[in-house]
Amino acid sequence: MAQASDRWEDNAEGPYYIDKSCSMCNLCTEIAPDNIREAPEGDHCYISRQPEAGDETTNLQDAIDQCPCEAIGKEE
Repeated sequence: MAQASDRWEDNAEGPYYIDKSCSMCNLCTEIAPDNIREAPEGDHCYISRQPEAGDETTNLQDAIDQCPCEAIGKEE
């Protein structure tokens, strides 16, 4: 389960985040390309933009559900 206290610093400010357990499988960037990007360093993915609504929120939830490392989270 993702830990907000271990989130990458480059996540966009807001409730969704990716923590340091990310293994760089890039599944999330395929599922939610409007909101998740690979870091320039090539060592993790991060939330590049918080979802606005609709499909973006749905895609981000799908990325959370499918992340094999459980590295994507949402603060309530």
